[in-house]
Amino acid sequence: MILIDELVAYVRQFEEGKTLTGGTFDSNLSFVQALTEALKAVPTAVLPESDKEAGSQRGVKALEALAHSFGRVQAPWKPVATEEAFEIVRRRLFASINDKLAMESVCRAFADFYIAHRDDFPQETQESRYFERLVHAYPIHPEVFDRLYEDWSTLDNFQRTRGVLKMMANASLEQAEETVRRMIRETYKWLVAPMQEARPGKGLSELRWEHFQVNPGAQNWSQEIERVLKENELLINEWAPIHLVKVLKDWFWKDDVKETSALNVWQQSCQQLYLPRLKDDTVFQMTLAAGAESRDFFGFAQGKEDGRYVGFSYGKRTSPILDSSLLLIEPFAAAAYMEALRAAEEASRAKAAEAGGGASTTSVPAGGGTPRAEDSTKGGYATGGTTRRQSVKKQFYGSIELDPFLAKKQFADLVDEVVQQFTMRPGVKVKIAIEIQAESATGFDDGLQRAVKENCNVLKFKNAEFEE
Repeated sequence: MILIDELVAYVRQFEEGKTLTGGTFDSNLSFVQALTEALKAVPTAVLPESDKEAGSQRGVKALEALAHSFGRVQAPWKPVATEEAFEIVRRRLFASINDKLAMESVCRAFADFYIAHRDDFPQETQESRYFERLVHAYPIHPEVFDRLYEDWSTLDNFQRTRGVLKMMANASLEQAEETVRRMIRETYKWLVAPMQEARPGKGLSELRWEHFQVNPGAQNWSQEIERVLKENELLINEWAPIHLVKVLKDWFWKDDVKETSALNVWQQSCQQLYLPRLKDDTVFQMTLAAGAESRDFFGFAQGKEDGRYVGFSYGKRTSPILDSSLLLIEPFAAAAYMEALRAAEEASRAKAAEAGGGASTTSVPAGGGTPRAEDSTKGGYATGGTTRRQSVKKQFYGSIELDPFLAKKQFADLVDEVVQQFTMRPGVKVKIAIEIQAESATGFDDGLQRAVKENCNVLKFKNAEFEE
């Protein structure tokens, strides 16, 4: 067989009367005529030709000239019959079938099913030769070939065997990829997590691995994995304060230790398998904030100096900052410390009232006006010390300038270190006023003015104006 691809496209580029490197229009036609005459003398030789390459007018002329040469010797020949195509496509797409018995068993099952349900299938499936067609086409159903060769081959530019081969290759590749993907999911469908139990005073159990099955058919694997983790409490994205209190009682608060570092609690939960597994520190901070308003869970302090809590807060709404200074105080100890603060405040007021006027003789707790945490847990605090005449300060005023780029952090520090010193004491009224000034040499555009005014309105500013 001799195949000369794009022959018409090659010949049509020769203009009549011009000689090129490849010869002339006439010399190429003479070559084709000589070739066809030579093939005519060889009974088994084949020179296929097609009429789908004409293109331009010169191409049509070239095709007509070539057709005349082929017409003298041509014989119509259909290269591939439908049954032969089965074998060609199968060999090109699939490896050799070694298990012939399994193949015949599958084909026999199909043939028997068609016979058993004769009313539901075409008449040709009832013929005995249909089993042979199933075998020849395996693993592709012969009906697929019939539709492609009989129906699709009538479409323009659809090449029978080549077109079928290309389409089947694409379909087989997609199916193979899906099969591989499904097999991977069926294989890697287990989550394995280390587990360890611990009981206070009884030590740790042996490390063990537990497995949890995910749904292989889930569309989104990451969401499916997260679902399984949440259902088995291997990933906690919401945690109630009561659960935190239990952990604190079991592992952090002791008889002689009534406070613990909040940061250490979080870090230990990331390291110890027997502790709850929180998604991130945001979950932990939300738990702290949720428990702040209640007096059932814990108190807060931003440190401890000389036995006294700095920035003490108990039973008040707050958003604690998770840093190395934040302490979680056992609720009974926090309540006792708050009562000691209240008693100290009342004692100071009573002494001031007895003395009258601006100067008074006041008995204050030793070492200052704030009781020690250790004394509060014993039901009282040390009193006495020296007596001295002092004026009673009833008002405080302070002002500070904040860096506009660091204002958010600086204001939070201001609230924690200064404002809370007043708000945590009964009877103290606190007023905070904020003044904002902004200047621009080029002026402020309308968009910025509109955005600022709208935000100030939402935040309930008393005054918010732009001036020239």
